[in-house]
Amino acid sequence: MVATNLARMFAERGHSVFLVESDLRRPAITRRLGLEDKVGLGNLAGDRFPNTELTAAQLIYPTDQPSLFVVPSGEKVSNPTAVLASPAMGKLMGFLGSQGQVTLLDAPPVLGMADVSVLAPRVDGVIFVVRQSYSRREAVVSALRQLQAMEARVLGVVFVHT
Repeated sequence: MVATNLARMFAERGHSVFLVESDLRRPAITRRLGLEDKVGLGNLAGDRFPNTELTAAQLIYPTDQPSLFVVPSGEKVSNPTAVLASPAMGKLMGFLGSQGQVTLLDAPPVLGMADVSVLAPRVDGVIFVVRQSYSRREAVVSALRQLQAMEARVLGVVFVHT
């Protein structure tokens, strides 16, 4: 919800925004926007990108806001980390960066999986989201240390009251 609201805010201010569903394990944005059956990041698995069968532009879907576009999660994959670390993901990030003013990636939790460790070096900064009534202090500190070890640039922290 934080990534979606942030993307909408940037779009309302006139920026061209790409919102990328990078949580391939639990794709909330894809589900919320009704894009479950669409081609997306999961379709980057294998050697299908960026040849004539699948181009970066085919992964981008418009929304109800004229300057906000979404790249959904696509098909389920057995190894999301491999997709996020793939050269195809790097090419997609480069393409999106050349097309828009803002690219936001909604990523899975920092702890417990390697997904964020492969994404962090590819982005300009990280906004760390903490669910206030759900997250334990030790887990938050551990996640921040992990981000620091990745040399991720933490731009800020959002506390979500749940």
